[in-house]
Amino acid sequence: MSDTENSNKELPKKALRKIRALCRGNGVEEDSVQIKSARGETIHCQAITHIELHPEVTEGRKKGRVQVGKICENPAQIQKAINDITVEAIKKDETRKYLAKMLLDRPDQGFAMHAEYLDVNPLNQDFCVHEPCGDCGGNAIVSCDRCGGHRKEVCPQCHGRTLTPCTFCHASGFTQGPDGKQQQCTRCFGQRQVACTLCQKTGAISCRQCKGSGTNKCNSCGGGGFYTNITHVAVKLKTLFEIDRAALPHPAVKIIEDNGPQMAANGHIKIHAEQVKREDGGLAIQYDTVFPYGDVEFSVNGKPLKTHLFGYKGKMLKLPPFVDQLVENNFQLLVHAANGDGNPAGNIRKASKTRFIAEALLASISLPPKKAMIALKRKYPMGVSNDLLKDAIICSNKALANATRKTRFGGLGIGLVLIGIIDAAYFIGPLREPVASNIHVMLPNALDIFLILLGGFISSKSAAYMAKRPLQKALGPLMPEKQRGKFKPKTQTNIFIPYGLSAAVFLATIFISKLIGGSVPVWFPF
Repeated sequence: MSDTENSNKELPKKALRKIRALCRGNGVEEDSVQIKSARGETIHCQAITHIELHPEVTEGRKKGRVQVGKICENPAQIQKAINDITVEAIKKDETRKYLAKMLLDRPDQGFAMHAEYLDVNPLNQDFCVHEPCGDCGGNAIVSCDRCGGHRKEVCPQCHGRTLTPCTFCHASGFTQGPDGKQQQCTRCFGQRQVACTLCQKTGAISCRQCKGSGTNKCNSCGGGGFYTNITHVAVKLKTLFEIDRAALPHPAVKIIEDNGPQMAANGHIKIHAEQVKREDGGLAIQYDTVFPYGDVEFSVNGKPLKTHLFGYKGKMLKLPPFVDQLVENNFQLLVHAANGDGNPAGNIRKASKTRFIAEALLASISLPPKKAMIALKRKYPMGVSNDLLKDAIICSNKALANATRKTRFGGLGIGLVLIGIIDAAYFIGPLREPVASNIHVMLPNALDIFLILLGGFISSKSAAYMAKRPLQKALGPLMPEKQRGKFKPKTQTNIFIPYGLSAAVFLATIFISKLIGGSVPVWFPF
C-alpha cells in the first residue's frame, strides 16, 4: 500500500481526533463523536509560477557634474538600459539560475505566490545624465544682473552726476571769514559743488556685485554649469501563479489561493518544483503537485457534521461552528452573570463546567480583552464562530466584574480606612511637625504627595486581594494546583478610582486637622 493510500485512510482518523478534542469538556462524550462516512482521493495537478523582472524607478537631481553609476548621454539611453536589465537579463543563464534559486530556496518554493514582489538587489543599477544648465548654458557664469555685464555701476555717492554738494560751505558757496564777513568758499570757489571723491568725477564705479568682472557664478546650477539627473533602478522579481482550477474542488482552490505558500511550506501539499524555460524565452517554475482530498461526515451526539479534508495533515475546510451549539445553554448562564441577573458567582460556576467558557473566563481574568481573544482563538482555531469568541470574552469580563463587585468595593473601603488612619497620624497626630522641623522644608510637601500615591496603591491592592477570594472559589478548580497560588486576577476596577478616593481622604484629613488646630501644609488654600 502506497504512502498516499495510507494517508487517505489516516486523514479521517486525524480529523476525528481533532473533532473530539474540540468537543471534550463541552457537553459531548468522546464515544458520541464518530465517523459516519468518509470519501477521499489523491489529486495530482500541474501549477506554474511565471517570473518577470519589474523595475521600480526613482529619480533625483543634483547640481554640477556628479558621477553616479553609469553615465548616459540622454534619457533614451537610460530607458534602453532599463529594458536590458528587465527583459534581456532574464535570458542569461546566470541570471535565470539566480532568480530560480531565490524561489526554490524558500520553504514554499514559490508555490502559489501570485503578484508578489521580491528584491533582486544584485541587478539594481544607477544611471546619470549630465544636462547643461538652462540659465548659463553650461558656462557656470552669467552676466551680472546688477551691472548688466558692463562691469560698472552708477556711483552711489553722486548718482552719476560726477559732482557732490560741497560739505565745507554746506553748498552755499560762501564761508565766514576771519573778520566775520562772508567770503567765497575756498574749496568749491563759489560753485557750491565739488568733484565726487568716490568715482573721481567719472559718474561710475566698478560693480560691487561682480567686482568689475561683468559676470557672476550661476545661482541655478551653483556654478557647476551642469545638472546631474540621477536614475536609480531597483529590480523586483514579480510572480504570476497559475494552477488548473477547473480540475480542483472549489474548497481546495480557495485554500490554495488564500494560503497556498503556507500549505506548501508546512507539508500539507507535496510539490516537485523545477526551473523551466517558457516558449517566449522567459523563466518559470513548474510544479507537480500532489495532495489528498476528501469529504467526511461525523456524527456528534447523533447530529451530522460535514467537512472537507485537505492535505497530508488533514486540514478541515468549511467546518461549521458546531461548538456554538454545544455550549449554547451554559453560555446563557454566562450572559446572565454578565447582565448581573441572579447570583453572578453562582452562574459563573455553573457556566464554567463547559470547557470553552472556562477557558474564556481564565483568559479574561488575567489578560486584556484583545489578548484574551487571541489566546482563546489559539485553543479553538476552528469549529467556533468569531462572534462567539468575541462575545465570550466580553461576557466573561462583565461577569467577573459583577461577581467581584461587593468584595472589590469592600477591599477598596478597607484600603481607604487604612490610609485615613495614616493621614490622621501624620497631620492630626504628632508626626508632621517633627518631620518639618528636622528636614529640608520642601521634603514635607513631597511626603504629602507621597501619601496620596501610597493611599491609591494600598486601596487598589486591597481591592485586588479581596476580589481574588470569590474568583478563586469560582474558578480555582479550573486551574492546575501549581497555578492557584500564583493566581493574580485583574482588579476589574478603574485604576483612577482608588487614587482619586485616596486624594479625597487626604484632603478631608487636612481640613479636619485645620478645624481642630492640627498641622496643615502651607499650600493648603483653605
